[in-house]
Amino acid sequence: TNGEIGSYTIKIGTLSNAHYNIEFVEGTLTISKRKIQIFDIYIDDKIYDGTNVVNLDDLHYKKTGSFLTSHNIRLSFTAEYDGKDAGEHNVVLNFALTGNASDIYYYDLVVMSDNIKGTIAPKNLNVYANSLTKIYGEKDPVLTYNYASLDLLSGDVIEGNISRTIGENVGEYTITQGTLSAKNYKINFITAKFIIQQREISISAVPCSKTYGELDPQFTYTLTNGTILAGDQLGLTLSRAEGERLGTYVIKIASQINQNYKIYFTSANRRKIKPRIGSAYSVDFNPELARN
Repeated sequence: TNGEIGSYTIKIGTLSNAHYNIEFVEGTLTISKRKIQIFDIYIDDKIYDGTNVVNLDDLHYKKTGSFLTSHNIRLSFTAEYDGKDAGEHNVVLNFALTGNASDIYYYDLVVMSDNIKGTIAPKNLNVYANSLTKIYGEKDPVLTYNYASLDLLSGDVIEGNISRTIGENVGEYTITQGTLSAKNYKINFITAKFIIQQREISISAVPCSKTYGELDPQFTYTLTNGTILAGDQLGLTLSRAEGERLGTYVIKIASQINQNYKIYFTSANRRKIKPRIGSAYSVDFNPELARN
């Protein structure tokens, strides 16, 4: 035989013995191609990059068989997912022998690759909420956010809206992810503060008086600047400086229930206690006693 692939008849050749009559049964010699077998193929997950290309460094397999050192042959392969989006995909594999075609003839490549699958993992996308404020009673401003433009591949979009925790009273609220999403991305949302500030108003105490010995009248005030929302009550309790002698007393805010308002209070107006009017008679006026 010349060593080529094929089947050859085994003949008696020069086999002989003078003492024997040899009856030789011919046989067959088969020279087969060298088998190169690829098996136990698996693929590491890859991060979504907008393509269906499999990173060949992530492709792993086992191999049996070898190439003769005199042959110029190498094993090459390509692989791609059957889709570009994040998720599990079938993988289309193509193994091939490359090199000298006359050398490749002596090899048989067998790839055991039924139902090879691979996963494209979502790409991380950091989204940062912007801190915002508003005045109590106003409409919410548009909630906004930022992200690194390079983190979002060309043609990809972010959908939905961010939101904040519910509440309209003065205080601190959290801006949250809401319905914000992006196909093929895992959003890492960094929250921010949404602050509702007090509504500023100005009020002035209404001057009033009483006669010595009477009960105090109800103290009232007027709004001099700003607005109070419809349906709101300030819940103010006004009081005055202590004393029942004739004279003037400062009216001030004793307590405020509704903390949604920042009140600038004018207390220059004073409550006056007037002399009590009785039957006519004369008395000596003592200035020292009047001052006391």
